[in-house]
Amino acid sequence: MTATAISPFGTPTPGLRIKEGSPPLTKPTKEEMEAFPAEARNLLDKTWSSQQALLAEGHYDLSWAAGRHILLAGATGPGLGGAFAAALLGTGKAASITVLGRDLSRSINYETGKAMQEQADQANWGSRFHWLNDG
Repeated sequence: MTATAISPFGTPTPGLRIKEGSPPLTKPTKEEMEAFPAEARNLLDKTWSSQQALLAEGHYDLSWAAGRHILLAGATGPGLGGAFAAALLGTGKAASITVLGRDLSRSINYETGKAMQEQADQANWGSRFHWLNDG
């Protein structure tokens, strides 16, 4: 490391090997891209079934979301944001949901955003669901 770190947390442990640069981005194969829509739908279904069980058992409650406008950034993956988005979409309690993403168009997260939009359209969310992606 040639630059001086301002934060002590930005200073590497002595002797730690640091490889400058970043790994090259790999493009998904045609077969992987063809599988993304099904994988995204599966992820959304699996996430919703998990959240549905937690809601039914009273582990958490989304009644506070009724009538509120919810903005979620980066909620198209398998993490907390994606689980929250799936739960809100599944229960239909929120007044509106806006999901912001920066997913590459050839990625499972991009396809998950599309699947969320399709689910919202099928549930007649109309203009209450917005998926904005600039990846």
